[in-house]
Amino acid sequence: MTRAALAALAGALAIGALPAPAEAHINKERSRIDGNTAVATWNYQVADVATFVSVVVTDNSTVTNGTSGQDRFATVSILQSNVSTGNVLVAGVADLSEFTLTVDDHLGSAHLQASGLFEDDSTLTFFPITIDLTWTATADAVRQHSHDVFREPGFLVISRFKGLFRDAAVTGSISGNDTEFVFGASESGQIQQNDSGTLTIQINKCGSH
Repeated sequence: MTRAALAALAGALAIGALPAPAEAHINKERSRIDGNTAVATWNYQVADVATFVSVVVTDNSTVTNGTSGQDRFATVSILQSNVSTGNVLVAGVADLSEFTLTVDDHLGSAHLQASGLFEDDSTLTFFPITIDLTWTATADAVRQHSHDVFREPGFLVISRFKGLFRDAAVTGSISGNDTEFVFGASESGQIQQNDSGTLTIQINKCGSH
């Protein structure tokens, strides 16, 4: 074998011995959330007792990489205190997973029925609470739409959102511990129809974390 042929063979062997470039591993996650949400607040004072009440209820369907699920919760927050003495009378949250929320297709009205336990942090006790509320739209629907892209090396998130919102008056009852916590007109109220989706792409070299 000639010297030139030997040199060519040695070069080929050297190239074959070099490590191959690290292969990339691509992770993709597609998710979608759509459903209805209703929110309401009350903020009032009767004699020396001031009360703030917040209600947020969401009934969403979810799909993540083709797998269907649900995102449902109803949360009632209450803070009640004596403005003269400064004593806190009630302070806590009820997180309710069992509830019924019905929403008109045009967001003209919504109705929530729920019951469960309220955790009162001021006394470190629980008491049963019952919710029966009705939202009645008071304004035309407002549409919102957004599309966002976030990227950095090896990472990309594309998200979109569209929603329909209507302000509403809220009436009904939130009762527990022998007390009615809804008094007068709601300070704020809204019925929402939301639809959002996200695509997340992450690129990792094999063997990296």
